[in-house]
Amino acid sequence: MMFTPIQSIVLHFTGNNGIDSLILIQNFQRIQLFLLFMLGYNLLILYINEKRLEEIFLKIIGVKFVPFMLKIFTKLKKKVPKSL
Repeated sequence: MMFTPIQSIVLHFTGNNGIDSLILIQNFQRIQLFLLFMLGYNLLILYINEKRLEEIFLKIIGVKFVPFMLKIFTKLKKKVPKSL
């Protein structure tokens, strides 16, 4: 694979084709994890209601933090446009 010097600097390529392929695979996996996280976050914000989220939070974290977490969730949900 031939890359320009700018691509080699940005992607941290070494010049060895085997290592460069592994670096490229690793970069794509990071992008994939980021996109998966963002998709999950958006689905959580758009499709879960407060009552269900309160039940989940009560199972996972203490009763003390549930109102605080629900307050943050409702503020985030108001900022997301409904047209998605």
